[in-house]
Amino acid sequence: MRFANWRTVARFVLLLVLAGSSWWLLQMAAGPAPEFVSIAPRQVDTYLRNFKVTVMDEQGKPRQHISGEYLAHFPETRSSEVQRPVMVLFGQAPTPWELHAEQGMLYDDKENVDLMGRVDAQNVDLQGREVTITTSDVTVNNQQQTARTAAAVSIKSWAGTTLGKGLEADFRVGHFTLLSQVKGEYEVKQP
Repeated sequence: MRFANWRTVARFVLLLVLAGSSWWLLQMAAGPAPEFVSIAPRQVDTYLRNFKVTVMDEQGKPRQHISGEYLAHFPETRSSEVQRPVMVLFGQAPTPWELHAEQGMLYDDKENVDLMGRVDAQNVDLQGREVTITTSDVTVNNQQQTARTAAAVSIKSWAGTTLGKGLEADFRVGHFTLLSQVKGEYEVKQP
């Protein structure tokens, strides 16, 4: 009886070895296993719909408004994504600047806001003359009320249109610098 049990155990071990060898050979023939990137959904801990937030300066005056259709905060990245953000920047300029974007990213520990996709910045001066800056992918510094982009830029005003690539903007005083490839078309208005 002992000999019969030994034969059964030997056959079982041989089958296991053959199965393991077959699996190993199949894995070797298939090549290395692909690397998988975790695509687990991020966890939202807070969200807002149709919101508007006012940020005040040290004197208690509004420094900016931020509004949007939807905001979702992600605790693991300490950031918030915003759909259709609108930023209104109050500075030393007589009238505020209004920035519209397709998407935005706010960071818990940074002073910057990233406006992504098409970005339009608009201002109407005290004489009712409108200025519109159209570009994309802009980083706005909240404290300094400055902005920067490397994308193509179009500035349309009552005096004409200026095109360029790259922009540094100071919305507090309404000063803009196009960084390269600047072209302009200006129309002189007769009084």
